[in-house]
Amino acid sequence: MKTILRVTFSCERFSDILIENPAFLPTHGEAFYCIWGDYIDDEEVVKQLEDLEENDYWVVQRVASTYGKDIAECHIVLHEAESFKG
Repeated sequence: MKTILRVTFSCERFSDILIENPAFLPTHGEAFYCIWGDYIDDEEVVKQLEDLEENDYWVVQRVASTYGKDIAECHIVLHEAESFKG
């Protein structure tokens, strides 16, 4: 079975990311940290995300889960902690 984590950001500065076969799926309200360079090729975007995380962190809003015989997909939205209303 293939597992996909679809990551969307609440701010429109960043594009969606697909993470295939993550070790686990995050839960709603959880703090989210990531090694962005593992999933994003654009070094400028990686730097922007790392800079943002120096003073803040992401909180997960789990918005949808889809399960099938051959695939499971979880869609989360990442919010800056200071603006998360969970």
